[in-house]
Amino acid sequence: KEVQKRFEQQQLDVLRLEQAQRQSADQREELQKMRQAQAAFEKQSADLKKLREEHAATLHRANTLEAEQKQMQEEIHKKNTAMKEMQTKLQGFVRETEEIGAETEAVVKRLMKKVGLTDEVIRTELVWVRLYRDAMERLQRAAARREEKKQEAREKEREIRE
Repeated sequence: KEVQKRFEQQQLDVLRLEQAQRQSADQREELQKMRQAQAAFEKQSADLKKLREEHAATLHRANTLEAEQKQMQEEIHKKNTAMKEMQTKLQGFVRETEEIGAETEAVVKRLMKKVGLTDEVIRTELVWVRLYRDAMERLQRAAARREEKKQEAREKEREIRE
């Protein structure tokens, strides 16, 4: 009877030990999964930090480009004003030479031709209009590029939030 009781007790102890071993294995597996989840979380956190830094840099670049565009527009305006003023002065100069006399006018026209100032340059704004149009197209392309960068930054920000 005593032996039977001990045997049964040992069998219960063996069953408890096997159950404890299974629980331990399950817990080790759960711990491994948690470590993997933590590693994935840390990687995502690092990626998110990098994306935020890139986003901030992109926004800074967009602001810089906007400031540059504004400065370029101001310079274009000043140069256009100066060109129109120079054109007006040249037109007045040509008129004055015409009033002085044919000989002076011929000398002035010959000098103007020699340095590349034709009547077309003096009398029309075609060259300046073309230069202005080209400059405005460059500004529009720069604005489009800046807007694309902003859109990319917004998309990255949305991805980060998701």
